[in-house]
Amino acid sequence: KTGALQLLYPDTLTEVQRKKDGVAMGGWCPMPPQFRLRNIWDLLLLNRGRTAENTLYRKASWQLRLTGHSEAFPTQGKLPRKLAADAFVLNPGVAAALKSLNKPVLQETLGDWLDKKQIKGLLSRRDEMIRRFGPQ
Repeated sequence: KTGALQLLYPDTLTEVQRKKDGVAMGGWCPMPPQFRLRNIWDLLLLNRGRTAENTLYRKASWQLRLTGHSEAFPTQGKLPRKLAADAFVLNPGVAAALKSLNKPVLQETLGDWLDKKQIKGLLSRRDEMIRRFGPQ
């Protein structure tokens, strides 16, 4: 059947639950880099649907898991004007990974789900992200 499948993690805690229960974060991977990667991901996809309900943490490892991408991949190519620069720092590895995205790769990988305008918008956002937040 044609459709979409979403992976749900049974051992997660939402940001809403974490705040309500006063649970402190821990784990081997510090949270600030994970939050920056989440911000970069959502900005690249221009996902306006990110909420505390679809921001999840694996309880055992405190690794961030994201669901809720129903408002991602618009055709808009411009980024919002006001963005906190420190929330979108592109380290050299992330910048290189973003630069490796190109139209043929995206068309081959995502062409069944995204149309040409959505891919063009994603690449335009990528270019602006690299200009605004990439390593200088």
